[in-house]
Formats: sequence, structure tokens, C-alpha cells
Amino acid sequence: MKIAVILIPVLTICCLFVNSPLSRAGQADQALPGLHSDSSKPADLNYLRKLNLKQAFQEIKEKTFVVNRPLMNQALVVAFGHRKSRATGLACQYLRLPIEENVEGKTFSRTTDFYVAKSVLQAFPDVALERLGELYDSTNDAVTRGNIVLVLGGMEDDQRMWDVLLKALKEKEVYDGNDPEAIGHPLRVCDLAYNQIVAQYGIRDVLRTIGRGHSIDVRDYHIKNLRKLISD
Repeated sequence: MKIAVILIPVLTICCLFVNSPLSRAGQADQALPGLHSDSSKPADLNYLRKLNLKQAFQEIKEKTFVVNRPLMNQALVVAFGHRKSRATGLACQYLRLPIEENVEGKTFSRTTDFYVAKSVLQAFPDVALERLGELYDSTNDAVTRGNIVLVLGGMEDDQRMWDVLLKALKEKEVYDGNDPEAIGHPLRVCDLAYNQIVAQYGIRDVLRTIGRGHSIDVRDYHIKNLRKLISD
């Protein structure tokens, strides 16, 4: 009978734990909408549809999506496919901010914000291209224009994209000149446009990439040659 005396308290403790708030919290975590724990199963992304724009944007910034491009592409369609205009509008707001910014000696990175914003715009080119063109023409801010160029470089060929890149190829405003520790000359909007045009259209027999190590004279020489080449 001593065995019974011992077992009863143990069973009581186990039952209390199963019904405890701690146990229920663990079950609640597992029941939260989102991705399946079993990676072999397709992810349940429908919960993204119910989030507001900013909440969905923040959710897709999570590492689960950022490191898995196919999953991110699915998430973008589910989260924003039914509200493409509003989603691309929100993404454009992020293009107004520097990807990296040096403030009082400290560097602040918005790399993930930019990556997700770019991904949203590239996912819906039917809406985004017109919006990007309007944004480019509506501002003289080099950061905004430079970010637009970086986004356009990953989109499918379109006349609207080409028109903006040609405009940017003439823009000599400095894009990334606020880092005192950076070596070389800051990149300009036209330098970014040169790089995107050469890469996007596979132009041969030209300098492949303009970098901070190139002098302004060298950059201008290659940009002039590219403009002549594409105008012929």
C-alpha cells in the first residue's frame, strides 16, 4: 500500500501541470496561426491576409521569410495580392530612407526594411512601375531616386523602367555620402543607374561595375560611353 501512497501525489502533480497555465501557454504557442513546425508540409500563410498592411510588412521581415525567397514570394501574394496598390504605396515610403545611415558615429541599418520593400514592389510590377516612375519625378532627393534605381534593377524589362533608368543616368547627386569611414568617392545616382543598366541588359564590352574606388572622371567617362552606346 506504500506504493499507492506514493503514486497518488505524483499523479496529482502531473494532472495539475497538464491543466496549468504554463502547459496551456505552450499549447497556445503551438496553435498560433502561422508556419507549420513540420517543414515538409506547406506553410499556412492565410493569417497574413488578416493583418493590416504594416503588421503584414513587419511579419514578412522575420527571418523565416527573409532567408527563404520562395516562401517570401508566396507570403507577398497572400498578404498583399488583394491590396497591391496600398502595399506598393507603403513600400515606396521605405524608399525615402537611407539603407544605412551614420548618425553621430553610429551606423543604423535598414537593410531588411529595404529588402522587403523592394520585394513587394518587384512582386507587383503592374502597379509598382507606374508608382515608381511618379515617385522618381516628384522628388529631387538623391536617396529616394537611388533606391528606386536599385529596385528597378531587379524587375522585368519594361519601357517605364527604361525611361527612369535613362533619367537616372544623368543624375549626378550623391547617393551614399554620409559614412565618414567609407573609402573612396561616394556613389551617385548615375553610378547606380549605370550598374543597373549594364547588369539588367547584359551590355558587353563596357566596364561592368562602377564602384567607390573609381574616380569621378573615370565614372563620367564610362557613363558617357554607355549613353552613346545605347543611343546608337
